[in-house]
Amino acid sequence: MQSLSKRKIRDADDTADNRKLKAGCLVSDGVDVDEPVSAGQHAQFSIPRLRFATESWAGMKTSNEDRHVVSTEFFPGPVFGIFDGHGGTFTADFLSRQLLKTVASAIRRNLGDKALADLRACQEVSNQEKNRRDALVEQEKLLRQQLTEVEAMRLGATDPDLAISADTTDELDMVFNQFKTAISQIDTEVEQIGGEEAARREERWMWCHEQHSNFLRSFKDAFERVDAQTMQKNPSQDGSTALLVWFLADSTSRDVNDRNIDEDCNEHTGGLTFYIVNLGDCRAVMCRGGQAVQLTCDHKPDRPDEKKRIEKAGGFVGKIAGIARVYSAAGAGLAIQQESSTYLAVSRAFGDRSLKTPTHLGRLEQPGCRGYRFATLP
Repeated sequence: MQSLSKRKIRDADDTADNRKLKAGCLVSDGVDVDEPVSAGQHAQFSIPRLRFATESWAGMKTSNEDRHVVSTEFFPGPVFGIFDGHGGTFTADFLSRQLLKTVASAIRRNLGDKALADLRACQEVSNQEKNRRDALVEQEKLLRQQLTEVEAMRLGATDPDLAISADTTDELDMVFNQFKTAISQIDTEVEQIGGEEAARREERWMWCHEQHSNFLRSFKDAFERVDAQTMQKNPSQDGSTALLVWFLADSTSRDVNDRNIDEDCNEHTGGLTFYIVNLGDCRAVMCRGGQAVQLTCDHKPDRPDEKKRIEKAGGFVGKIAGIARVYSAAGAGLAIQQESSTYLAVSRAFGDRSLKTPTHLGRLEQPGCRGYRFATLP
């Protein structure tokens, strides 16, 4: 059993996992490879003050078959992945190396060059205007310091002991008013930049919302592609469930109450958008107001919709040792033995060749995908 002291806590801006994933982008295993981003692009995909931790241990097993990945270097934002392996580690290892890159490639392909170019152009304007705003704020700071000094000199000019001439007093008044006018102009310009940036953020939020169906299709396409690659490359019978939480780093607008933006929701709400993609029984749970909110629905064989899908594809669902399991036609005719593992306690997973060949038991690699939008907390 692994020690809990091995828990890792770090900032999202600089992690060993990020560096490992970035290096991995340069190596191809004959699958989709997404290009690593530059330092400037990296900033566009990050979320300020985002912190995260990971923890994994073998429990009562002799080895840990689980894997996890974290990256802030892929479009459209920070992504966290968990892969719960069973029967071996090949599939979970393969997913940790390839799934994020394949999804990122699918997103770029489905969104298209023009849509991405429009987004980048809008982001570039925002970056330029941010730099201009920062320069103006620094300039205003300096002017306010000088204004304070001039004001002190003006107050001193009223002291009869200093015998300052009227001309000097007039000059101080003129400089004082010039500083005040310059500061007022900068304030107006900074406010204008803020208003224009709010409009651009609104535009980018609408862009993300309009691309919702493309994001969903990208996740599903990539999961199917990676499962096919896993089946082709995996010499064993192991498998893995999976969970991705993928944030849209550039999707924030004004903060409002919590909302869900799944396929049936077209309301414009504020906060932070993220997609949750799950396959199997890896579960995403959010803490909100001291309450645990389950964000995913486990793919279990005894779920009515899952059972119907499996049986329609020619599979079977039954209980073994009190646990609902899916098994193939071959498994139904065999004495269930450890060496002929043709059953599984989850109804969807990567790998698991015995449940996909020769008879594929109904889209076992098809994930559940939902988009969420929640108000950000102060």
